[in-house]
Amino acid sequence: MSPSDQLENKSAFIVKAISINDETDFDAGIIVFDGHGKIMAEEIGIVKAQLPRGLYTIRIERFGETKEKVVIHREDTNLSILVPHRNSAMPSADTIHSHIAFRDAATKYSLESTFNQQGVNRNFPRLMIMVRKSDDNPASTIKLSSDFMLINENGKLITGFDSNYIKPAQSSSYIVYSARLRPGNYILAQYVGTQVQMLPITLHDKWDNFIFIPYENGPKFSMASIQMVRCNQGYDTNDKLAAQIDAALLGLGSRLDLMRSQDRRAAIYGKFSHPLIGLVGAYAHFMGDDRKEKLERQVLRNLWSLMRGSPDVLALLLISLSREDLELSLDKATFCDAAEEAFGERIDNFLPLTFPPILQTALEVILRATEIIPELVKQDSWLETAGNSSFGSGVWAVWAQPRTDMIHEPVL
Repeated sequence: MSPSDQLENKSAFIVKAISINDETDFDAGIIVFDGHGKIMAEEIGIVKAQLPRGLYTIRIERFGETKEKVVIHREDTNLSILVPHRNSAMPSADTIHSHIAFRDAATKYSLESTFNQQGVNRNFPRLMIMVRKSDDNPASTIKLSSDFMLINENGKLITGFDSNYIKPAQSSSYIVYSARLRPGNYILAQYVGTQVQMLPITLHDKWDNFIFIPYENGPKFSMASIQMVRCNQGYDTNDKLAAQIDAALLGLGSRLDLMRSQDRRAAIYGKFSHPLIGLVGAYAHFMGDDRKEKLERQVLRNLWSLMRGSPDVLALLLISLSREDLELSLDKATFCDAAEEAFGERIDNFLPLTFPPILQTALEVILRATEIIPELVKQDSWLETAGNSSFGSGVWAVWAQPRTDMIHEPVL
């Protein structure tokens, strides 16, 4: 067949990736393969091409999730394909098993407490914890016992998630706890046999934390999704930025970079001024091969201003120093001097570190650094314990330790 004949046999091939709102989704990539696996077209959101008759495979990728559809192209092809939904505990509109009841509850209690709080500073950040089913099996129900609790870093009980503090009082599919708490460090703990599993939580001034935990025969901390929003902004089930951060964080736990290059650039340049997207973008950049020292100094200072005292940010500084071949000569004094240059203030009062970072990657970096700076981490602290018994899987620095009588009287 001559080239002119081939051209005459071509016809329009249009594929649009659409969101749940029936709009073109420009977070989705589209690739069209011919029957031999050759890429014939590739675009974001919508593909418009002229292709000859034949069998084609359309692949749509969005935030690490993919779906494929095989089509026979005879005449003009014009398809709208729903993007693949993400597998996440966050009840956003683009996730699997995201029932309307989950979304409504998350929206409501992201702005109001689940119980009557007395005498609490209204400027304190809010912590909302939702434990929700992760399947559609009506036979599976959520059963939280008294062995599931929130404590502060001193071991004081904040809540045991009994019916006085959660909504709804009884539910087979989800429970929510929401309250304003003093900025600081907290631990979500659950006893499993002779062990207690722990998820570290840090509340920063001016930022609300929403934690979504899937339930599969028990709460699964390592599969949790965490969102930070500005105080009183509330949870938005259609927040695209939240979906991007969530997907990128879950990818970080699997050592996958699911943040698009333009989003990573925006994150590390501080466009969003957002702690979690800044962390994800920074870790993706700092652990890569690209060096931009001026940019890295800006990233470190911006993140420190958002998350002052955060061991996750200190771990980024350690990564930066190791990339400058200073690791072997590093000691506590040198580290403090480097931190002062990076953050604009001394960090002596923050050392030794006592509480774990939220990211597993940061925990691993800090533990490696203790081989050179032993006094970086306080002995017998939460951080040392987490480092010795971390799960080592997933994005969050979840750990387990022997069950003890460390829980004391409630503080609420």
